[in-house]
Amino acid sequence: MKRRNFLQWFGLGGLMVNLPTGLVAMLSGCKASVAEGFRKVGSIAELDEKGFFFQEYFTANPLLVVRQPKTPNTLTAVDPICTHQGCVVNWQKEKGAFVCPCHGAVFSPEGKVLQGPADRDLPTYPVELRGQEIWVSSR
Repeated sequence: MKRRNFLQWFGLGGLMVNLPTGLVAMLSGCKASVAEGFRKVGSIAELDEKGFFFQEYFTANPLLVVRQPKTPNTLTAVDPICTHQGCVVNWQKEKGAFVCPCHGAVFSPEGKVLQGPADRDLPTYPVELRGQEIWVSSR
């Protein structure tokens, strides 16, 4: 590590140690949410406006949240990267499925493979509805 980078990091650490406790608590957010690994990603209004909620950077990959067609109060959060060759799948509400635009793989609203060429399900994330807010855990 270069000397300049070390001093920058060391200075930032000193700043954090000297911050008033209330400010540190405010910056760290809700302890329960952080401990559970959940974070707010959007709102029901945003979801209902488009029929899905997409976040480009959730973990190392994007996030796609949809309502279950048969049980609209249930939300599903998936990593929308197709397990076949890495294209981003689209939510097609009229079909009630995720469809890969590259090779036609189809996934259920729960992320299960319905039609190849993909042979692995889409990874899913735990999702909660808290009031009008959508919370998703990367764990």
